[in-house]
Amino acid sequence: MFSGTLSEGRAPETTATSSSLPGGGTEADNLAIDAALRAHRASGTSAAPHVVSTSVEHPAVGSYLAALEGRGAITVTWCRAGPHGHAEPAEVAAAVRADTALVSVMYVQNETGTVSPLARIVAAVREAARTLGIAGPYVHTDAAQAFGKVPAGAVRRDLADVDAVTVVGHKLGCPKGIGALYVRSNLAEAAGVGGGGLSL
Repeated sequence: MFSGTLSEGRAPETTATSSSLPGGGTEADNLAIDAALRAHRASGTSAAPHVVSTSVEHPAVGSYLAALEGRGAITVTWCRAGPHGHAEPAEVAAAVRADTALVSVMYVQNETGTVSPLARIVAAVREAARTLGIAGPYVHTDAAQAFGKVPAGAVRRDLADVDAVTVVGHKLGCPKGIGALYVRSNLAEAAGVGGGGLSL
């Protein structure tokens, strides 16, 4: 695990990231979810946090969220896929509540190849948060299917305002069992992640 600073022309406080090298996409997705929930708990809220996700997530996200919900640790609003095979930005934003800790939306669906309009979803979520007068929620995406398939310029644009991004090595020609999780400084700091990377 390591930490570093990335700069894409954004203000310094939004470009520092913590990076983790987990053993694949499932672990990376779970770490991202845990980081957002940990940050939510650190804010002093004792109630079970709310999460927004979609009905077409990879099981690494969907099954984990369902398991947490089944234990009463969180509540989840599942946004359905629309006619284009992905959740619509307006529906995701409408699901955001004052107690929403995390929005997790898959970038490229692993079975259909549908590309979510991630930049529009994030913008709609940020606007919903402003309307509610809240700082959050954090936004995570499983981008395992995107790298090497979606043009780099589109990836950079679509991921520009995402708080946590999951990447999987074997989709890029690496051996199986290699993943990466990039976490922006706002989430890493709120989750209490220090200089040693993500140790959740």
